[in-house]
Amino acid sequence: MAFLGFVSERECQRWDGAPPYIPAFSFHEKHQSAPINALPEAIIQAVLALDMAEDPIIRRLLMLRQLPAKLRQWFTDTKSAEPAAAFGFNTFTLLHQNSNEISLGLAGRFWRPTMGVASLANAEEFYHYSDPNAAKLVLRFNVTQDSAGLATLSTETFVWCPTPQVKARFACYWGAIRPASGWIRRRTLLAVQQKLAMSGS
Repeated sequence: MAFLGFVSERECQRWDGAPPYIPAFSFHEKHQSAPINALPEAIIQAVLALDMAEDPIIRRLLMLRQLPAKLRQWFTDTKSAEPAAAFGFNTFTLLHQNSNEISLGLAGRFWRPTMGVASLANAEEFYHYSDPNAAKLVLRFNVTQDSAGLATLSTETFVWCPTPQVKARFACYWGAIRPASGWIRRRTLLAVQQKLAMSGS
């Protein structure tokens, strides 16, 4: 069991259901929704259609995360530069999708003010991306159903760091953002539930 989201090498080797898009991982986070009365396909489509900025709490947390980059622009006199695009699911690379699961990838130097996110077109590019100074993150949404037909949506985050130096940098960042990250994940799950309830799916 990961302690505060930190995963040892031994735990990683014995992990059931590790994503195939990264060679290993040292950080993990998981959250689950309450039971949802909807088909897995409808839940996955609701995830894909979700605009995280619609939730006021998520929007404020994402604005707070982008504040260092905006301050950097201001103090380096680059105010005329193009503003950074809002962070959302469209920032990620689609790695896999089927009727009950979707996996998204993100690679970059997340601990930096600008995050240094790499632009990767598909799962193959993500898999082969090998910047020794960047971490790789997999965000997975999965739907399971119980015997009564009720579904549960879970979200898991896996992070791989290629070197001890990158792992140390990410560990500091992880410790600082993990509470907000968990809050965003829980609000995301709640937003999906609410959208499905409103649509009657």
